[in-house]
Amino acid sequence: MSLTAGAVGLDNIGAGVVKNLAAARHRVIGYDTGAERISAADVEAGADILTGRAPPRMISAILRGKA
Repeated sequence: MSLTAGAVGLDNIGAGVVKNLAAARHRVIGYDTGAERISAADVEAGADILTGRAPPRMISAILRGKA
């Protein structure tokens, strides 16, 4: 069974998560402030996951904070 997953933040950890999901043949919609990270992660771009307009059943948010 395939699922649609959304990922916010496609840096080091987020990119690894989406690559594993894609390798398992799931549809992945990704969002990041850097367009180059979206293309590097090879996911479907979708800012709509932030507004709830896209249908992912799971959303993973990897946010970078300041120490």
